[in-house]
Amino acid sequence: MAADGGELDPRSVASLPEVEAALFRAIEDQRARRASLDSKAGLVLGSAGVVVGLRANDVSWLGLFSALVATVSGACAVWALWPAVGQTIDPAVLRRKYIHRDPSRTRLVIIDSHLLTLASGEQRMSQKTKRFRTAAVLLAASIVVSVLGLLSSTLMGKG
Repeated sequence: MAADGGELDPRSVASLPEVEAALFRAIEDQRARRASLDSKAGLVLGSAGVVVGLRANDVSWLGLFSALVATVSGACAVWALWPAVGQTIDPAVLRRKYIHRDPSRTRLVIIDSHLLTLASGEQRMSQKTKRFRTAAVLLAASIVVSVLGLLSSTLMGKG
């Protein structure tokens, strides 16, 4: 907006299309990373269920501990998959507030809103990634404990 509150000088926003393109690429990249992380968390959840199912009838301490750790891993994977409600731009508000304003000003408002959404999305992605990593580490631990339990029962059965 001009200093006097009037229209924006088109020369002052000449790179607006490039800024919008970069912003929308970043938003699409974030969506792709979120979808990839959700797929991986789903795989961990399914794998944790397999470990629990395989160890369900094992009454040894290692078998029970493996099933317990796998259950916690599955819970963390579900937590990583849990949808987070993000901010969006309300088209009705845009229409009401900006219908008679300079299009460049409206585009800048939309860009600023998308930047806020992108930043909060990155925070949610960071939390989601931590939850996924916790689930993956717990799954690996449950598999190790499960293998140790199988080895222990095999060696004890032979001894």
